[in-house]
Amino acid sequence: MNDHGTYSIPKQSFMLWMAIQGKLMTCDRMAKWGSYDMHELKILMQFQSNANVWGDIIDELAEKLNNNSIWSIVRRLCLASAVYAIWRERNNIIFRDEECSWEVTLKMICETVRLRLMGLNVKNSKAVQLVAVKWNVTLNTK
Repeated sequence: MNDHGTYSIPKQSFMLWMAIQGKLMTCDRMAKWGSYDMHELKILMQFQSNANVWGDIIDELAEKLNNNSIWSIVRRLCLASAVYAIWRERNNIIFRDEECSWEVTLKMICETVRLRLMGLNVKNSKAVQLVAVKWNVTLNTK
């Protein structure tokens, strides 16, 4: 696997960066999500933490090894996709008076990550095989 940036989705990475800098107005929506909404995504990220508050989740993810391992890539994709989806949902509520359920938003996040994973070229390993099963995708293995 190559450089970290090649796995990200640029607009989602930018939104994540903005959120981490405190420049994105998503705190209200993130606080609403809490633990019940993030549970399934945390499982798919293989994130075993008891953290239920976004700030704690971000802190714990920041402490994890950030490398080219498949699970590190999955965690980064999930986090960026979640922040982007929540930001988009917030804008839909404010500007269009439309709201999706957290289940629909979670499904969109998972589908975005799943599609991105399918576009990766990765070395075959047990971890890669586990990701393929857990995310129900066929990965391009070397």
